[in-house]
Amino acid sequence: MSLWNPFYRTDNWLDAGLDDFGLFGQQFFDRNWPNTRRRSPIVQQTMAPPTLQQGGDEVRNEEDMFTVNIDVSHFAPEEIKVKIIENNLIVEAKHEERMDQHGFVARTFTRRYALPKDVDQNALKSNLTSTGVLSIEAPKLVSEVKAKGRTIPIQFGQQPSAITDQRKTP
Repeated sequence: MSLWNPFYRTDNWLDAGLDDFGLFGQQFFDRNWPNTRRRSPIVQQTMAPPTLQQGGDEVRNEEDMFTVNIDVSHFAPEEIKVKIIENNLIVEAKHEERMDQHGFVARTFTRRYALPKDVDQNALKSNLTSTGVLSIEAPKLVSEVKAKGRTIPIQFGQQPSAITDQRKTP
């Protein structure tokens, strides 16, 4: 049995550069060597937060709309399925093994999002852009309480109110 696990992922503190220790900050490099790059593009890419272009997703639950954007650029439109099961939005994509620049690859993923209770599931729409971003959106249900304002109609009746009846009697 080995004491060292070759598959253990270590911390990325070495990728962060020396500025974390306060020895040589970005200002030091900018002042003394303005044309040098402190980090390689590979290290910068691994430290970047996930975005849609890097395979991430974006979920927005706003006051009037629920929106999900997912990067599915590696999949053809017929390889993507969007469905609702109970109160969950499920996005599945799968393609068989195919050739890419590094060799052969087969991809599959499943994303499940819990839909808020006030989302109109019947009005859910999906759109796939030419850049490979799948956008799924659904409007929120508008209740009378949540409405910004409403007009209350005045009804005119033939019967006198109790207040006018009391005034007439001495």
